Amino acid sequence: MDNPAAVDASILSELAAGRYSGPYSMEMLEALIGPFRSAPLGVVKKSTPGEFRIIQDFSYPRLGGDHPSLNSEIDASAYSCEWGFFDDIVRIILSAPPGAEAATLDVDAAYRRMPVRPADQHNTVVAWNDCFYVDHCVPFGAVSLNGIFGRCGDAMACISRAKGLGPVTKWVDNFLYFRAPDGLASDWHWYSTNDIIRLAEFLGWPWKLAKTKDFASFFTYLGLLWNIPERSVRIPDNKREKYLRRCREWLSSTKVSLEQTEKLVGSLAHCTLVVKEGCPHLAGLYAFAASFPSRQSRRWIQRHPTDRARADVEWWSHTLENSNLMRHLRVPWPEYHTPLFMDASTSFGVGIIVDGSSAAWKLAKDWRRPGIDIGWAEMAAVELALTALVAKGVRRHTISLRSDNQGVVFAIRARRSRSTHQNEILLRIFLLADAHELDLSIDYIQSAKNPADQPSRGLPEPGTLPISWPIRTPPQLAPFLVRVEI
Repeated sequence: MDNPAAVDASILSELAAGRYSGPYSMEMLEALIGPFRSAPLGVVKKSTPGEFRIIQDFSYPRLGGDHPSLNSEIDASAYSCEWGFFDDIVRIILSAPPGAEAATLDVDAAYRRMPVRPADQHNTVVAWNDCFYVDHCVPFGAVSLNGIFGRCGDAMACISRAKGLGPVTKWVDNFLYFRAPDGLASDWHWYSTNDIIRLAEFLGWPWKLAKTKDFASFFTYLGLLWNIPERSVRIPDNKREKYLRRCREWLSSTKVSLEQTEKLVGSLAHCTLVVKEGCPHLAGLYAFAASFPSRQSRRWIQRHPTDRARADVEWWSHTLENSNLMRHLRVPWPEYHTPLFMDASTSFGVGIIVDGSSAAWKLAKDWRRPGIDIGWAEMAAVELALTALVAKGVRRHTISLRSDNQGVVFAIRARRSRSTHQNEILLRIFLLADAHELDLSIDYIQSAKNPADQPSRGLPEPGTLPISWPIRTPPQLAPFLVRVEI
């Protein structure tokens, strides 16, 4: 272990707080509680320099056997709780009346205040330097941890709302309270942080007061800086600079580890909440991370980054040099009155249905090549359908797409594709949508119910007329697809 002193310090702290009992010898503890088990320990750095968190690896052993892991015996779905996701905060801000403000409060040692039932404490014994300690509180590493504290957090949020303190939401132990002048909107109230603190004191709820940020028109939550009157969210400079350093360090390395790569992926994926156009520029990095060996004993090897992964990180490095990465929030555009349907077949080509009219493109004779396949054709169908709609002058709408290819559906929703060639089409799709202020949603449709199936086979769809307005085939698709009349 790299930092045994951190484990020593943590054990002393937990003993002083009354959360550990011990130390015991193995014989002494077995005489007290019977057979017990412990998990390997790990040390994780906290965001505050010099502070560490002790993690127990309750997922060990990963291959099961005679003594399966503790986490394998826990049904995580039984420990659900509420979460204040990014989109939840967006909805609250967009509905906020004039003068709205927000405050953030953190729970003090949130998880470590959750007791473990005595009958279960034999499962969470801490073993260190031939000494054993009984942990009386929920430890870091158990899959039930978030839900155990989260249920209590849900109760605190519900009580707050019932007392007129809200809207309120939370992420783990970080609570976010909103207020606005009375009478401007239902469920919005005017109150102070002192009102929140008084309620907590009455309930025995332990805020870490040093971390409280009083009500203001801007706030930090989910690691992002939000501005209520501007209806905007941005990446704070300290985070942006941290992620930029991480990109540069990764790029400067001849070989990189899975740990380095996953850490970078996590940082950049977080950035896509603000930099939405960055999603396709993660696909190569995800593919590279997935190329590392799955066997635990070999996941520490280092590998040369692929050209595609390097190109992704170079794009992000350049983007993060911009000191004002901001996203303006808005309500979704109104739904367009009809969905767009698209399909592809290797026997003919691509077909689309837009506003009840159809169009088809025939695949060139020599269209197939590495990465240019049926999945590519299905994605090209999406680009052609959107191009046809834009050619009608449609703007500022939410466009519903219908595809019978699950890969396309998942890629559009994730805004990235594992396929390099499909990812290039995705980039163009979202650039086109952004240029014409269009939001995109996509759902799967069964092939038998897809009206674009017939045009994709070179056959007219009954009840539809050919598209009458001019459509320019994207130049990147023109070598592979030729517009034909059906």
